[in-house]
Amino acid sequence: MARGHELRINKFISDRSIRTKISIAILLVLSVVFVFNWIIFPTQQRKTALEGMQSKGRSLIRMLAYNLSPALNFNDLESVNEIVKSAYQDKDISFVLIRRSQYNDTLFYLPKESATVPPEMIPDKIDTAVSIFMDKDHMYVSAPIQTGQQTLGMLLLGFSLKSLKLEIAEKRMLILGLNILILIVGIVIAGYLSN
Repeated sequence: MARGHELRINKFISDRSIRTKISIAILLVLSVVFVFNWIIFPTQQRKTALEGMQSKGRSLIRMLAYNLSPALNFNDLESVNEIVKSAYQDKDISFVLIRRSQYNDTLFYLPKESATVPPEMIPDKIDTAVSIFMDKDHMYVSAPIQTGQQTLGMLLLGFSLKSLKLEIAEKRMLILGLNILILIVGIVIAGYLSN
């Protein structure tokens, strides 16, 4: 059965003119480029964007933890509030949570009334290293707040991935538009060559 199918394809190709064969070859190459650009490139772009977001999260949390350590050490909540306000200049931050060791309490800083902290993200214990957790819509980064060798507490930042996903979708649509344009140009060229 497969042999008969193969013979029909060979006969179909051998019955075509050289121009038609070239046109088919051009369209096949353009189709491969289209598939590559539509599937592989966006996947790689998403991976790179998420790695960039994680790097940003690590840098930001280290800087904030360093800045918060004197304020927590002296229980200066006004300074803590000012530092947290400065963190919200980053549009991707959805919440800031500070767990204080000395008072065994948790301070929540939510930029909007609608913002929430998932209960499973509220730490039971204080980690000693920077940690990153991700779900479908958010990235959570935690780090200890230390002064010298003393751990004062833990900082947890929640990042929304909404703007990152929107940016990726926009670029994917741009790639789709360009691929369709390339395919149309290829069809026109192939049609011109086959005449």
